[in-house]
Amino acid sequence: ASPAVPSQAKVASDVGACCCRGLGLMSGLEMALKVSVVKLSGELIFGPACFEEHLSVSDLRRQLEIVEKRRRSFKLVHGLVELLDHELLHSTEESAEVLLNIIFCRAFSVVTWGAASCGGDSRAVADRLEFGVLSVTGNGNAFAALTFRGEVITWGKAQHGGDSSAVASRLAWGVTSVRGNQYAFAALKTGGEVISWGTSRCGGDSSGVAHDLESGVVAIVGHGTAFAALKDRGKVVTWGSTLYGGDSSAVSGRIAEGVAIVVGNGTAFAALKDQGEVVTWGHASSGGDASGVVDLISADVASVVGHDGRFAVVKTGGRVITWGFAQFGGDSRVVADRLATGVRSVTGTKQAFAALKENGAVITWGSFNCGGDSDAVAHQLAAGVSSITASAHAFAALKADGQVITWGAADYGGDCSAVASRLAQGVISVVAGANAFAAIKVTGEVVKWGGFGDPIFQAGHSASDDSWKLTGIVSITSNGSAFAALTEAGEVVTWGFDLSGGDSSFVSDRLAAGVVSIVGNKGSSVHCGAFAALQEECWTHDDQQTERSCGND
Repeated sequence: ASPAVPSQAKVASDVGACCCRGLGLMSGLEMALKVSVVKLSGELIFGPACFEEHLSVSDLRRQLEIVEKRRRSFKLVHGLVELLDHELLHSTEESAEVLLNIIFCRAFSVVTWGAASCGGDSRAVADRLEFGVLSVTGNGNAFAALTFRGEVITWGKAQHGGDSSAVASRLAWGVTSVRGNQYAFAALKTGGEVISWGTSRCGGDSSGVAHDLESGVVAIVGHGTAFAALKDRGKVVTWGSTLYGGDSSAVSGRIAEGVAIVVGNGTAFAALKDQGEVVTWGHASSGGDASGVVDLISADVASVVGHDGRFAVVKTGGRVITWGFAQFGGDSRVVADRLATGVRSVTGTKQAFAALKENGAVITWGSFNCGGDSDAVAHQLAAGVSSITASAHAFAALKADGQVITWGAADYGGDCSAVASRLAQGVISVVAGANAFAAIKVTGEVVKWGGFGDPIFQAGHSASDDSWKLTGIVSITSNGSAFAALTEAGEVVTWGFDLSGGDSSFVSDRLAAGVVSIVGNKGSSVHCGAFAALQEECWTHDDQQTERSCGND
């Protein structure tokens, strides 16, 4: 039977004589199927139209795009159920009439720039990125865009996930999210099925655990060269590089149920169970072997952080326990008494950790030259810190009064003396690249320091005068090698290493307005980085209007 018609869809009572029109219709015959499409407001935008016996949703969608006369993303709903493009509409014994609701979605077009090998060149799929994109995910070498229809579109380095042709039919509909590691992607579909592609040995091939990935997966975690999928009853399934976490057979019994979250550090995984126990696997010396602290992480763990071959957990009450590469923070015994209680969160560079305590104090350990030694600014870190951000080898602490304090390797942003007066107050957020920082002030002004703050890195911008363009900024994204700032007006301004996205001049006209968010793709070197900007699909550069959203009319 046909589902109940929403009360606001007044047109339902007017569906009478069959008015045949459009493609695929046959006039003069008794039709078995009659279709009408209305907005949620009740406005009729299509039909009643007659078709032979059945109609594919994809064919109806094409006719509606003609009626709408502009490319807008929309979903078709029958009762309370969204219709997918591969499905067929057909009459039933009870009724030959089908009433559908059309719901317009807020979706986006995509603009890319930066290193082609990292996804900066999307020309091969440009026509498919013109509208309908909900989100973009990067894995360092390629991008994957998820559309409102649940389709996945990929580009970038082919062998690392940019080419998804081998699984294209399985990515054509029903995908709800995409996750990446450095060399592959994994897509989660409705019902909990997982599809993977990219470099086979690094997680692109999940055939060895395919039976466990057919249904019931609720989340996917990717890192380095492996993936871990979390199923609805807390079971963990892994694949990819056996050395770096793809093989969890040694602990399979302990992660068969009850796992709440999984965290990776690039070379090993740690699973936090419902009762606060942590189970690890992967490269032994890089955090996969926690036997040295097993008694300390068997219960009452509240959170887990992984960074470059090390793990740190915060227990109930705020005690910190660490393991992994000892010299880079895996061994925290030198500050153990200061980490015994009251820690709120832990942040890491590549070779050190910084813990933020409930009272706003900061404790550091690990490699002295890379942020582990904060003695020079200890008096400024004794209280009042609200957040900590890390580059590859330096830290920046934002205090409650808007002041920024830095330490670590000078070339990586640990020395902010050149801009200290501008960081003394009014800062509301700090963003890190691999060797530089950028701070946004309450006025919208941006302050830069570190490697990308040097003029040698500032050749590429989407505007010529950086001194006035870096105001009115609302957010900043980094891909490690470059920065992209978004203004209140939806314009993008870039700086940093030119080839990795610091130079956006060749797409500057497309980044002049209408952008709502930016995704960075961090490559394996300073020469490999890219950006993807999501732009309102209703924005047209030729129009004088300033429509910012399609709405949900």
